[in-house]
Amino acid sequence: MNTDKRAFARAYVQALISDVTVSDREVRISGPKAALLHQTAMFAAKGELVLSFAQEWRARKDSNL
Repeated sequence: MNTDKRAFARAYVQALISDVTVSDREVRISGPKAALLHQTAMFAAKGELVLSFAQEWRARKDSNL
């Protein structure tokens, strides 16, 4: 991943996530609903389901198979 894509990915995550809480039993990631709704609407309008910078990632294509 090049530097520009990393910077975009970092800014994107920071816009959506405001708090990460880790306990013995769970990890809770939270952020503003408005930001998530906005991004979801943008992707739906474009017909995209996965961010273009994250195309290498696919569920179930990892070492846990």
